[in-house]
Amino acid sequence: MRNRLKGVTLIETMIYIALFSIILLIIINFMFSAQESTMRNNRRAELQKTIEFLTQHVTDTFDRTNSVNTENCVFLDNQGVLNITTDMVNEYKLEDGRILFNNIPITPKGILVGSFRLEPVNDSFDKTIGVRFSIQLSSREDSPVAQEINLLTVIR
Repeated sequence: MRNRLKGVTLIETMIYIALFSIILLIIINFMFSAQESTMRNNRRAELQKTIEFLTQHVTDTFDRTNSVNTENCVFLDNQGVLNITTDMVNEYKLEDGRILFNNIPITPKGILVGSFRLEPVNDSFDKTIGVRFSIQLSSREDSPVAQEINLLTVIR
């Protein structure tokens, strides 16, 4: 008598396991790339929010500015310092990769400020009436995520 039991052979089982492993690897690879893409988009969004905040902060401060104290400023340097007078003396400066306003950090920890370059804008009497900002920002975790702000502010 012949045994006619139908079943799965060892070779068929190995083929099923190999196919399942390949499909699983493809799914895992897709999940990791989707996660990386999401993290990069989050870093770009954080960078964009920082740019909007810095632009608004500088604009609002200059709307209230009476004068620029040029003797206490560092112009045309990547580690610029800006000392301005509103109803009190205020100072923007770069320290440890973050922009400080009156010694309070105004850029998040996840954002690296590569340069904070300031250029005075003078009138015909050589009085400083504005400042041109050039600020390079990048993500601390993902350096290709970077952007530069170029902003011209004028005392009103």
